[in-house]
Parts: sequence; C-alpha cells; structure tokens
Amino acid sequence: FDDADGYGNISTRDLTKRIKYLAGFTNSINKFKSEELDEVFDILNYNRFDVKLTMKKLMYPCNKLLYRCQWEGQIMDCKKLFQVSETYQGYCCSFNVVKPLKATSSDERGKTARKTHFFGPDMGLSVVLNPLIEKNSLTSVNSEGIKILINECNLYPSEKTIERMLPHRQETFVEIRPERTISSKAVTALPISDRGCVFENEFKLRFFPEYREVNCQVECVMEQTMKLCECLPYFYYNTENIELCDISKLDCIVSNREVLKKIKAPEKNHTKESCTCPSQCESTSYSIRMSSTDIIPEMSRTVNVDPFHANLTDKHMIVHVYYVSQFYRVFIRSLLTNFISLISNLGGVYSLLVGMSIISAYECIYFPTARLYLNYKKIKNEDNKPKTFLQRLEKVNINVIKVPRLDTAKSDISDISSFRVHSLSHY
Repeated sequence: FDDADGYGNISTRDLTKRIKYLAGFTNSINKFKSEELDEVFDILNYNRFDVKLTMKKLMYPCNKLLYRCQWEGQIMDCKKLFQVSETYQGYCCSFNVVKPLKATSSDERGKTARKTHFFGPDMGLSVVLNPLIEKNSLTSVNSEGIKILINECNLYPSEKTIERMLPHRQETFVEIRPERTISSKAVTALPISDRGCVFENEFKLRFFPEYREVNCQVECVMEQTMKLCECLPYFYYNTENIELCDISKLDCIVSNREVLKKIKAPEKNHTKESCTCPSQCESTSYSIRMSSTDIIPEMSRTVNVDPFHANLTDKHMIVHVYYVSQFYRVFIRSLLTNFISLISNLGGVYSLLVGMSIISAYECIYFPTARLYLNYKKIKNEDNKPKTFLQRLEKVNINVIKVPRLDTAKSDISDISSFRVHSLSHY
C-alpha cells in the first residue's frame, strides 16, 4: 500500500501490524481497538480494496508456493492442477476441487475432477513446495511448515476436514485409504423416516448443488452468520451474491465465533427450518497415514536423479499424496430384517415338519376337538347305564367282626355274650 504512507498519520509499517486483524475472519484473535480497525477499513476503501481482494493479495501466491508438480508419473504445469479456492481458514491452493457452478469463475468452469486408477507414491500427486518463511507472515500457527487438508472433492473444506502439517525441509509421504458406504435396494425402497438417512437428491441445500452432511453443517453456520451479522464471510461459497462481511463486521464475527462453533442440529424433525442435517445413505470417507524423511539437496544434483527431484535446495519441501492400494473397503447398509427375511426364518422352523402328511394335519385338529368330545360322551353314557351284581358289590362296604372262640371246656354258658350278626343287607 504505497498510498498509505502518511494517510491518517499511519505509516506502512503500522498498517502492516494492524492488518493482521483480518485474521479474525478465520481465527480467534485478541481484543482489538475499534478505532484502529476503522483506520484500516478507511485505508482499504481508499485504495479500493475490499476484504476478498485484500485476502487474495495477502495470501502466498500459488505460482511461488508450487515449485514443481507431478501427476501419475508425469511432470505437469502446476497451474493446470491447482487453483485458488475457499476454505474455512481462508484461501488455499487446491487440487481437484469441485465448487458449485455459481461460485466458480469463467476460467474454472468446465473443469471436472481428476480420477486415477493407479496407486503408489510415484503414480499419485507429487509436489515440490517452496514455502514462505518470514517473521511478518500472517499465519494461524507459530511454526514452520504447510498445512494440508484432505477431503472429498465436492465437499467444502470445513473444520471436520482431515488436517496435517507438512514439516519443513522434509519429504512427506501421505497414504490415503478410502472407504465407501453404499445402500442396498431394500434400504433405498424404504421411506426416509424408516431408514434414517437421505440420498444426495432427496435433501436440497441452498448453497451447494448436491447434498453432503458436511456441506449441510457448513450451510447451517452460514445461515446463522447471516442472521447474526447480516453478511457472509469472504471464505464461503457465495452463490447468491449475498453481501460480504467487511472490516466493520469483524467485531460481530469475532464475538459470535464460539456461538457459531456450538451450533448442533437436532436429531429429529428433519426440516431445513430447523437446520437439520440427516446422515447420508451413501458416502466416501478417507483415512491417512504419514511418514517423513529429510531432504538431502546434494543428492538432487547427481547424474542419475529423476527430473522431479532435480535441483532441490534446503528451502524446499516435498509431499507425495497417493492411494496405498488399488482396492478399497466397501460397507453395505442393508436391512437387519424385513418381511422376506422373516418368512425365510420361519421357513427354517417349518422345515422341522417336513414329511407331515394330510392325516397328521387332520389329527392335529381331530384330537383336541372331536376326540375330546367323544371321550366325554362315552364317560357320560357309562354313568347312566344299569349296574350288574358285581358292579354293585364293588360299592358295598363289608365289615367283618371278629368273634371270640368259645372254649366249652373252660367257659360257662353264662360267659357267652349276645351279639349281632351282620348280613349283606340287614342286621
């Protein structure tokens, strides 16, 4: 800002210090004086610099950061592989990003995502980086290195994106292991309320063409920011020409940062009004593993070195991003049970009765009904039938009385007591 010297009694050096307040759009900063922020706002307006243009000017240019690029074993122009794109931490040099059509420039339109069937460090994306190491650089970390974000190409790089730091003066190998989740036809046929997830064409978003759970959560933060501050930060996809937040809105963004981070969608009532983000029925996720080794610049000047590693210095750093295998794991979301599986399980029980005849089926009905009735009727008829002498005799109680033996030799006739003799019918 050459025109800033002497403007409002602020030198270029003081302006450089105060312009670091712009980091408050993406990072947490300490409290600042509002009058100093107003001075920066006036100077930027005087030079016709809005926040979006200012942040692009402040970022380290991609043509200086990217020293050499290689894709699928072929050295290519880095400008054809990378482009400037928005992330939650500001502008970045991005590879294979797919932005909404309304958020792309005329140069970016018509580009499609690159795909590869190869794997291994030599057949992925390899980049020689020339990082900017300066004391006055505007960074979010207090260390040397470059931050790398890895996510699906049509996802907005949010706080849930995989982040790693690439160490300075080292060659880093980043192995990517994808995992895919798909749904069976039985799950697809279910209504949304039963399966508890949505497909990309079943839930529409305002700022993104296809539904992704991460994009939906980003959209929730965007809408809440517009409600609180009546503007949209520069690093979001602005597909509706919404007013961008200038420096005068920085205080609102900083003060509400913690509120925006705590936004959580409710688990029920999947409606756009409640800012709900249902799960995806089909999605792709990535896991990474990194390893690093020191760069030896002297080896890059040997005769047998490959063109990609030629003429390196101690300021360079290298990163290889590649698939670790040509195969990946696929998870299938299917029903635990349904009507067909229920019938199949019951069929396993019915198989125990294989060989059952028609007579067996008849007996299952005959014995608890007709046979039971016939037995009851038979018992009732026997009770009403005349009894024979033996049958009556069975019910007669016969009492036997023991009669003492009469000893005629020793007993007198007077000792004989009278007694009654019981008969079968009378005394």
